[in-house]
Amino acid sequence: MTLRGVRMLRDHLLAADDWDAAGHACATEQYRSFVAANALENWYRTLFLEGGAEADARRARALPLIAEDRSRIPDLFGMGPDAQTDDLARRRFFGEA
Repeated sequence: MTLRGVRMLRDHLLAADDWDAAGHACATEQYRSFVAANALENWYRTLFLEGGAEADARRARALPLIAEDRSRIPDLFGMGPDAQTDDLARRRFFGEA
Protein backbone atom coordinates (compact mmCIF):
# COMPACT_ATOMS: atom_id res chain seq x y z
CA MET A 1 0.00 0.00 0.00
CA THR A 2 2.89 2.36 0.70
CA LEU A 3 4.48 1.89 -2.72
CA ARG A 4 1.06 2.19 -4.35
CA GLY A 5 0.49 5.44 -2.45
CA VAL A 6 3.84 6.84 -3.57
CA ARG A 7 3.06 5.96 -7.19
CA MET A 8 -0.39 7.54 -6.95
CA LEU A 9 1.05 10.74 -5.47
CA ARG A 10 3.71 10.88 -8.17
CA ASP A 11 1.10 10.40 -10.89
CA HIS A 12 -1.18 13.09 -9.45
CA LEU A 13 1.66 15.59 -9.03
CA LEU A 14 2.94 15.02 -12.56
CA ALA A 15 -0.54 15.41 -14.02
CA ALA A 16 -1.38 18.75 -12.37
CA ASP A 17 0.06 22.20 -11.87
CA ASP A 18 -1.97 22.66 -8.67
CA TRP A 19 -0.15 20.43 -6.21
CA ASP A 20 -2.66 21.15 -3.44
CA ALA A 21 -5.49 19.82 -5.59
CA ALA A 22 -3.28 16.90 -6.68
CA GLY A 23 -2.58 16.04 -3.05
CA HIS A 24 -6.29 16.09 -2.21
CA ALA A 25 -7.12 13.95 -5.24
CA CYS A 26 -4.42 11.49 -4.23
CA ALA A 27 -5.72 11.38 -0.65
CA THR A 28 -9.22 10.61 -1.94
CA GLU A 29 -7.87 7.80 -4.11
CA GLN A 30 -5.71 6.47 -1.28
CA TYR A 31 -8.73 6.41 1.04
CA ARG A 32 -10.77 4.49 -1.58
CA SER A 33 -7.94 1.98 -1.87
CA PHE A 34 -7.78 1.55 1.90
CA VAL A 35 -11.55 1.03 2.18
CA ALA A 36 -11.51 -1.57 -0.62
CA ALA A 37 -8.54 -3.51 0.78
CA ASN A 38 -10.01 -3.39 4.27
CA ALA A 39 -13.35 -4.74 2.99
CA LEU A 40 -11.63 -7.63 1.22
CA GLU A 41 -9.55 -8.47 4.28
CA ASN A 42 -12.70 -8.48 6.40
CA TRP A 43 -14.41 -10.83 3.93
CA TYR A 44 -11.48 -13.27 4.10
CA ARG A 45 -11.43 -13.11 7.90
CA THR A 46 -15.17 -13.65 8.12
CA LEU A 47 -15.17 -16.65 5.80
CA PHE A 48 -11.98 -18.39 6.84
CA LEU A 49 -11.29 -17.44 10.46
CA GLU A 50 -14.57 -16.90 12.30
CA GLY A 51 -15.80 -19.73 14.48
CA GLY A 52 -19.20 -20.98 15.51
CA ALA A 53 -22.25 -22.55 13.93
CA GLU A 54 -23.06 -19.53 11.77
CA ALA A 55 -19.50 -19.42 10.41
CA ASP A 56 -19.57 -23.17 9.77
CA ALA A 57 -22.82 -22.80 7.82
CA ARG A 58 -21.35 -19.89 5.84
CA ARG A 59 -18.31 -22.01 4.88
CA ALA A 60 -20.50 -25.02 4.03
CA ARG A 61 -22.42 -22.82 1.61
CA ALA A 62 -19.51 -20.87 0.11
CA LEU A 63 -16.58 -23.27 -0.14
CA PRO A 64 -18.17 -25.81 -2.52
CA LEU A 65 -19.16 -22.95 -4.83
CA ILE A 66 -15.65 -21.51 -4.67
CA ALA A 67 -14.21 -24.95 -5.47
CA GLU A 68 -16.38 -25.07 -8.61
CA ASP A 69 -15.70 -21.49 -9.67
CA ARG A 70 -12.48 -19.80 -8.55
CA SER A 71 -13.69 -16.46 -9.96
CA ARG A 72 -15.82 -16.18 -6.79
CA ILE A 73 -12.67 -15.36 -4.82
CA PRO A 74 -11.83 -11.64 -4.89
CA ASP A 75 -8.21 -11.27 -5.97
CA LEU A 76 -6.96 -9.40 -2.90
CA PHE A 77 -3.39 -10.66 -3.33
CA GLY A 78 -3.10 -10.04 -7.07
CA MET A 79 -5.21 -6.95 -7.62
CA GLY A 80 -5.29 -5.57 -4.10
CA PRO A 81 -7.74 -2.71 -3.73
CA ASP A 82 -8.50 -2.82 -7.46
CA ALA A 83 -10.34 -6.14 -7.00
CA GLN A 84 -14.13 -6.13 -7.14
CA THR A 85 -15.64 -5.05 -3.82
CA ASP A 86 -19.22 -4.38 -4.82
CA ASP A 87 -22.21 -6.17 -3.30
CA LEU A 88 -22.35 -8.79 -6.05
CA ALA A 89 -18.68 -9.71 -5.45
CA ARG A 90 -19.38 -10.03 -1.72
CA ARG A 91 -22.48 -12.17 -2.27
CA ARG A 92 -20.65 -14.43 -4.73
CA PHE A 93 -17.74 -14.90 -2.31
CA PHE A 94 -20.09 -15.88 0.52
CA GLY A 95 -22.17 -18.14 -1.74
CA GLU A 96 -25.23 -15.94 -1.55
CA ALA A 97 -25.46 -15.35 -5.30
